[in-house]
Amino acid sequence: MKTYQVTGMTCAACSARVEKAVRGVKGVTDCAVSLLTNSMGVEGTADAEAVIAAVTAAGYGARISSSELAMEEDLLQDRESPVLLRRFLISLGFLIPLMYLSMVHVMWGFPLPSFLEHRPVLIALCQLLISAMILCANRSFFINGGKAIWSRSPNMDSLVAMGSGISFLYSTVSMIVMAVAVSKGASARGMELLHGLYFESAAMILTLITLGKFLEAKAKGRTTDAIRALMRLTPKTARVLRDGAEVELPIDQVQIGDVFVVRAGEHIPADGVVVDGESAVDEAALTGESLPVDKTVGDRVSAATVNRFGLLKC
Repeated sequence: MKTYQVTGMTCAACSARVEKAVRGVKGVTDCAVSLLTNSMGVEGTADAEAVIAAVTAAGYGARISSSELAMEEDLLQDRESPVLLRRFLISLGFLIPLMYLSMVHVMWGFPLPSFLEHRPVLIALCQLLISAMILCANRSFFINGGKAIWSRSPNMDSLVAMGSGISFLYSTVSMIVMAVAVSKGASARGMELLHGLYFESAAMILTLITLGKFLEAKAKGRTTDAIRALMRLTPKTARVLRDGAEVELPIDQVQIGDVFVVRAGEHIPADGVVVDGESAVDEAALTGESLPVDKTVGDRVSAATVNRFGLLKC
């Protein structure tokens, strides 16, 4: 199996679309995409370049990685939430003055800076510049959404980009009409058009969606942290019986059919079946059950659980 890292996925529909695209590649016999780790496993004789091309055509990015890398803990590190938090704080910092300019002083009569008083075009220009900063900070919505639309597979980013982008463009056109009206002396018309701008809507959409993505990434990060903690419990080596003697091998060299030995107090290195011995195994890391579970010949054992008492051969 070849392992790939996939970028640009934001939801289950994205992972399903990537999987469908890869399954259509000649030579691919099976494909499994994980949204949690942003990774993909592909079985078959298909060329890596063809698989990557299929993912790219679907509107996402991909690069091949070794199977060993896919098992490393750093693949499960939460890299999304710090980036999203920074984007949200930047967006919120610009959104507050934008909301003041566009709504607060109108609804509650709060004062504006003196250089903005009775200058609707200047007020609109400030709104445009501030909202443009928020759009720039969240440009990934437009990049990913645009790629998805171009590949005829629109996703949530496409909808967000369309909602925010249309609000921004409509307001920009309205501002130009306002400037023309004011230049002709129609100040009242200019103030009327000022109330019809939607720069704050464009910015608010991006800010709230970014907050939602941050909360989602934090929840996913807690899940991956639990998986990483479980991976740290798994031994890196196993004591395997070879020609009647115990040989300590790296865990990735243990093969199906090998018999490994687990003494009392040791973590079980791999999933297996007990072939000799009796003991009680602590499976709390997997099931949450606080009491050890009795194991005897024929019972299954799981990696990262703890052999509490007797000697087991599995």
